[in-house]
Amino acid sequence: MENFDVNNADFCQGQVDSWLSSANNAEGKFCLVMWAALTQAKEHGNWNSLSKLYAVMNGKKGKRIRRVETDRLPYAAHAKRALAHALVHIKPSFDDSLDFGVKWVKSKDHNHGFNDAAIAKLFTLAQEGYGPNSKTFKLEFPSLVEKKQKEKAELIKAKTASLSKWLEENDIPVSVFFHAMGAKETNVVRPGEEPNF
Repeated sequence: MENFDVNNADFCQGQVDSWLSSANNAEGKFCLVMWAALTQAKEHGNWNSLSKLYAVMNGKKGKRIRRVETDRLPYAAHAKRALAHALVHIKPSFDDSLDFGVKWVKSKDHNHGFNDAAIAKLFTLAQEGYGPNSKTFKLEFPSLVEKKQKEKAELIKAKTASLSKWLEENDIPVSVFFHAMGAKETNVVRPGEEPNF
């Protein structure tokens, strides 16, 4: 460690201010940096910036990344969320034998590419000063897992309501129906109940 003057209040305050400034810049520039890296990949076919960014955020290394493999940075989950919306049928895969530690796997079964609207949202959020921890970012880039679970729950609710209505219209007791289907009533979602996954 360098020779620091711990008795110098200005020096100590400068260190704190410098760290806080770096932390604030990381938070405030997240959307802009993600937009810039995605734009490089989309417009110029240069995936290096996006690969470096994603590898470092996830604590991974590559041939040309001079850092020790570490824990994930707090922004890794936000980057994954933004990429899930911005990239269409393209998934990152870590490979430390590559220059920047990330291979971008393109689906063979689907058309792949970029979601221009999602990339534009990142730029807009950056201009408006929103970071990855803001409610606005989370609304613009919702978790796809949560979204799928919510859609599945809504579908189950709708089907349960439809089945319940049909049983009622045909004067079939619910218990008789479950017995005939070989299901246990305890494993069934009733109308008005939340499905539990």
